[in-house]
Amino acid sequence: MKKNIVYTGVKEKIISGEYPPGSQISEKEIITDFHVSRTPIREALNLLEQEGWINPVPRKGYEVTNITFEEIKDLFQIRYELEPVFLTIAFHFFEKENLEELKGRIAELIDAEDCHALREVDTEFHLYLIKATCNKFATRIMESINDHINRTRFLTFRDHEETLNSGKEHIKIIDAILEGDLEKALATLRAHIDRSQLYFIRHFNFKR
Repeated sequence: MKKNIVYTGVKEKIISGEYPPGSQISEKEIITDFHVSRTPIREALNLLEQEGWINPVPRKGYEVTNITFEEIKDLFQIRYELEPVFLTIAFHFFEKENLEELKGRIAELIDAEDCHALREVDTEFHLYLIKATCNKFATRIMESINDHINRTRFLTFRDHEETLNSGKEHIKIIDAILEGDLEKALATLRAHIDRSQLYFIRHFNFKR
């Protein structure tokens, strides 16, 4: 459906920072970008507004929402509580070959210091942990949370050393799973989430 094309396309531009916080989006601009009529555009924009990506601005169209300290705190709080639960559910269903392949790719990217690719694998890694539950509700919840976290990641997660350290933490989590040590995997995951939250809070330029 054209509505879904517009919805996905605009959201991706917001997440990637192509439409940065505070920027204005007009229906005319979207017509130019996506070559669709006004009806699916309005339907998509209404859905994006409901999900907190944009706000209407009288006589101007829409404005991309700013990221607040409270939003970061809320996102990481729910992630800290839920992601370990989903890891526990999936723990006995991970496929060793998939984990080793993912670990190998992360290690190669760390060695090559390819931070752009590492940021993309960061998203893939966390979604893999959730999708391994084979629970569609868990996947749906975390995909929504990760979309918003990815937006902060694209806008903030530019530090070279931080990106490499995050990749190394992913390897530690994978190693714990491969070792069959659930408690170690959970502790490492929680420490990773805590440190990521602290990094975002310290480095993001919040708008008040």
